[in-house]
Amino acid sequence: MKKVLLLVCSFVMFSCSEELSQEEQQVGTSMEISTEGTSLLVANAFFDSVKKASNTRSLFGATYPDYYGGCYMSDEGRTVFKVVKGCLNSARGDLEKRVGTSCFDIEECEYSYNFMDNILKELDSKFFSKNFDDKRHSLGWLGYGINNRDNVIEIELRDCTDGSIARFKAGVMDSPIFRFEVGYEFTNKWDDSNDNLKESRVTTRSAGLAMGGEIWCLGSRGSIGYRAKNSSNEVGFVTAGHFSSLFTNVSLTFGGTEIGYAEQSVVGGVDAAFISLYPGYEITSTLTAYGMNSIVTTLPIVLIENSGVGKEGASTFYSRGKVLETGRRITNNGVAINNVTVTNYDSDGGDSGGVVFDTSFRRLAGVHQGARTDGTEHYYVVESDIRSSLGVTPY
Repeated sequence: MKKVLLLVCSFVMFSCSEELSQEEQQVGTSMEISTEGTSLLVANAFFDSVKKASNTRSLFGATYPDYYGGCYMSDEGRTVFKVVKGCLNSARGDLEKRVGTSCFDIEECEYSYNFMDNILKELDSKFFSKNFDDKRHSLGWLGYGINNRDNVIEIELRDCTDGSIARFKAGVMDSPIFRFEVGYEFTNKWDDSNDNLKESRVTTRSAGLAMGGEIWCLGSRGSIGYRAKNSSNEVGFVTAGHFSSLFTNVSLTFGGTEIGYAEQSVVGGVDAAFISLYPGYEITSTLTAYGMNSIVTTLPIVLIENSGVGKEGASTFYSRGKVLETGRRITNNGVAINNVTVTNYDSDGGDSGGVVFDTSFRRLAGVHQGARTDGTEHYYVVESDIRSSLGVTPY
């Protein structure tokens, strides 16, 4: 059995709400920080230290401390840091300096995150290569990623038989750190009722569009993500790339007045688009009438496994759940998508592009993209990858 060391909380995280930004306090008025919220701040303090040391805005491609093997949130709502065997004492002190508290747990593991990340990079070089597309399909290779709890890399195959596993090892690579599982195709899940649904569900004032609200593009329904500005300081919003192709127009209702156009759109690796708004339109900091009042867009947050997550979209409106997996590489309608977060919140066709946030502080996490074909898992693309890909900044 793996040894778990419980670190006694010698003081409250950042004096809790005293150190929250003014904007966070406004959103969380009279709200005490929960254990889960404290845990999320601990994890993000660590991630911020890693980004600072790596001189990067995104965790993707960052270099972690050699002792670090991953992290997740326990069922009790505490951050658990995985630490390589033999490094417990030195890691404890370094972690406390990085996060400013001892309110976390440590669990021993075999492999460092840097070691696993180097293997991921080798897998990425094939999974995302156009030259490897046919081979990927023939192998039934649907996805992969690090399982932070178990300290392994999970390889997802359409048919997880001995023969399929052997073909993968021969055609891609083999490692003792691999664990093979049956994978499932993801889909953007275009709403089959779009052809019959030509009336807008959401009443939105032209001068105050809400995040998570309904939009239409090329006869299909999607959702407003979060408000953002491009490198030229033009206002707009982020949504899903597969919903809004490059230079296509977007309206609030089917066949209605156009409010903007897709100035940027990327599908593959990252799935996201930036909609530049026409004069007279701007996205508010509020959600649609079906969810909570507002979210904090200027302080994006990184969610970890088992943390609370919320989504606002045009079809299922507000739904919440837990993060199941982070940093997953998946196949969506045959297209390879990188570094997504998998959840169990509800979603349906038309929710594509909807805003995603944490449920403790309602801070921006990313935009919703799709779901597993059996509807049991749903995923979003993280804000930092969207920022890196499109060069847009939430405001």
